[in-house]
Amino acid sequence: MTVKRRMTTAPETYSTTDAPARLRRLSLIRADMLFYALVVLAGVLVFILQAPNVGFYGPNHGWTSSHGLAISSHATPGNGFVGHALQFRDADGNTEYEYFDRYPFFFSAMLGGLLSMTDNAAWQVQLARQAMNAVYVATLVVAGLLAYTLTGNRWRALAAVLLAFSGWWLVFYKDMIHYDQPALFGNFLLLLAIARYGPNQRVWPVYAAALIAVSLGRGYSSYMILALWTAWQLIAGIRKHGRGMASPLQLVRLTSVRVFTSAIVWGALFLGYNLVIEMVRRGVPFAETSIVDSALRRLPVFGEKEFGRTVGKDVLPWGEFARVEFVRLVRWTLPWRVDGETALVWAFGVVMVAVASGYIWRQRGKQRQTAFFTALWGVFWLAFMINLAHGHEYVVMYGIGLPLVFYVAIASWLPSHRVVTMALLVIAFSASIYSQWSVRTLLTDDSINRAVYTYDYSRIQERIAGEGRNVLVNVSDGRCLIEDDYCYVAGFYLDNHYLTLPENAEYVVSRLPYYWAHPLFLAPGDDNGLLLARDSVTPENTTAHLFDLSTAQPRTLPDDAQTMFTFGESLTLQHWALTDSVTVKPCQRAHVESWWMAERELPANYSMQLALVDSGGAGVAQTNTDLTILPTQVWVPGMYHIDARYVTVPCDITPGDYALVMSVYDPDADASLTVTAVDGTPNGDFLYLTTLFVE
Repeated sequence: MTVKRRMTTAPETYSTTDAPARLRRLSLIRADMLFYALVVLAGVLVFILQAPNVGFYGPNHGWTSSHGLAISSHATPGNGFVGHALQFRDADGNTEYEYFDRYPFFFSAMLGGLLSMTDNAAWQVQLARQAMNAVYVATLVVAGLLAYTLTGNRWRALAAVLLAFSGWWLVFYKDMIHYDQPALFGNFLLLLAIARYGPNQRVWPVYAAALIAVSLGRGYSSYMILALWTAWQLIAGIRKHGRGMASPLQLVRLTSVRVFTSAIVWGALFLGYNLVIEMVRRGVPFAETSIVDSALRRLPVFGEKEFGRTVGKDVLPWGEFARVEFVRLVRWTLPWRVDGETALVWAFGVVMVAVASGYIWRQRGKQRQTAFFTALWGVFWLAFMINLAHGHEYVVMYGIGLPLVFYVAIASWLPSHRVVTMALLVIAFSASIYSQWSVRTLLTDDSINRAVYTYDYSRIQERIAGEGRNVLVNVSDGRCLIEDDYCYVAGFYLDNHYLTLPENAEYVVSRLPYYWAHPLFLAPGDDNGLLLARDSVTPENTTAHLFDLSTAQPRTLPDDAQTMFTFGESLTLQHWALTDSVTVKPCQRAHVESWWMAERELPANYSMQLALVDSGGAGVAQTNTDLTILPTQVWVPGMYHIDARYVTVPCDITPGDYALVMSVYDPDADASLTVTAVDGTPNGDFLYLTTLFVE
């Protein structure tokens, strides 16, 4: 009997008919891996291409960063997480605080916690910058998801968001430590939640996104998105159901109104909390808080400050404001640096607005709503905050949604071919890398001069004994020893100490590495003298020096003080003395103290050079800084002023005889004053003092 074997179907894993499906799945997996690798690469490049600088850049960047750091460094649990920029103490021990945080404290508190990880100011600046880079990358991701809802193609969405966020000026400000970039992230998160919300979708993600958006930095800007959403839903309801939709009962049923109301209540709770903290800590009524003052200065709806009025300036015409903001936004869209208003800027801007408008018009339903909100919410916010936007260029980043829609339109309208998509990605990555590398190059070249302030102040902070000491920061023209920066930076550099007046100071920080004196000058016949703190506690510093006033020594006018030489027409040298031996060694300092008088008001703020000159007339060492701590233009004629400085003998100097010479010059005119002896004999531009003998 013959038995036939029963044939069975081969297992699915060995099926040859499904090979194309397996290949497609494998291809999709590989595509996913490539896409996410590109996303990670885009984020990693942001950190790799960060400029290695711990200083503070130009006016807006440096001022705002130091301000944000000062507030965050004081956003501690002991302060209720509500930070302030500066803290003062007067001679009676009374304290005063200036400029409290007016935003929900989450961002300041998180940044403050990051700063508390180290006491080194340089590391704190670096950590804060990396935190801002992380916010920038997170914003890229959320904006990319928003772009994907518009394009339906993740590759082109990635290209669009990279192009939109590769603007040179946006990249320049991406590591600025401020409250607008976190708000921008929150706003894109809210836009994404609204874009993905539909009739059959859960509403809690929109509530969550709205509360998060309000909580991050200047999160109140998200109210503009919610206002637009409310208006959109109301208009759509009126078109569909008639004007009855505008009744209070119908309005309450709108999702946008309920979310908007929740966001307003949430924001008001935190604003009220900040106000209470400031009122308690400062002991002032509601109307005198810095938060209320800021609102009165910034918002255009209080008092006499109408739309278009900038604090302390004339009303800015709307047309001029629109032109300025339009040019700024276009400049922020281009991946190379553009500083002025050029024909290219206007041409590109017109094309951008035309393309974005055409794209929005061609969309339907939810897509049109998403594109409209993305493109215009920031423009409306800039108009509403004209008093802030006009004076702070970086605030134009709120308008970045318009360039994003522009690039989304281009990505959507290009032929749907793989080669075109890859080419678009290459262009996008190239633009992003170019702008970041260009900014890195600029800031790296600029880093040495600016970073030195942070290193100097870090050493100053380390060498002030204890905490809560009274420190006088010797400033001129309202500046705090930081190039292109104002005094808020002292709140960060000296965060656990108090700024104070001369009569109450325990320490003095001065940009002069030679001395600090009190009083500033002596009157003829004054026998009380002054206190001179000549030796810096941080002698290795170059831009800011610390003096311990407990070691200050008294100085009185020498008995033989009289006019010895006249510099220029009316500046006279009354006395000078080398306070060290004329025999010196390499690396040693030679100190010179001199007394000066102005016979009449001086026309310029003069500087003085103390130099060591070899036998051939070549300078081997020198110091150049202001003549005394008081600018010479404010000297009172007939008063005596003391100058104390040193010149350091080079460590590699050849033993021998070297002349010690002095000169006074106008740094603005780059011209030295002619020296004249008492008998009228010209003495040239330099005054020979003595000879130092180097062993």
